[in-house]
Amino acid sequence: EKEQNLGEVKLSGGAVQTEFVIKNEGKNPLVFLGLNTSCGCTSAKVVTSNGESPIYKMAGHGKPVKWRGELAAGEEGKIVVFYDPSVHPKLDGDVMREVYIKTNDPNTSQETIQLLVSQNPN
Repeated sequence: EKEQNLGEVKLSGGAVQTEFVIKNEGKNPLVFLGLNTSCGCTSAKVVTSNGESPIYKMAGHGKPVKWRGELAAGEEGKIVVFYDPSVHPKLDGDVMREVYIKTNDPNTSQETIQLLVSQNPN
């Protein structure tokens, strides 16, 4: 699954989160080399059986995060994505945000997942 629609998100309701399942379908360990997001309102972390990463944000916002996690062949993990409507308090309407997942996958070194929300400024 590469896209989720959270529907209406009200400013008064605060930050929301969702999870994307990611599976290593290869024969070798899938190593996570980093995450970035498309906007300061969105952040994300990786959760594996060995623990979880720090929270990653948009490139250039905050200190760079250095972390490496991995999934063994056939193993599943999660990408937890957070959306904070208070970053854009006057925003009213549909928005799409992206999370960029960087890995050692020789076929797809960067994967993109999308979060859709309809922000209500109330």
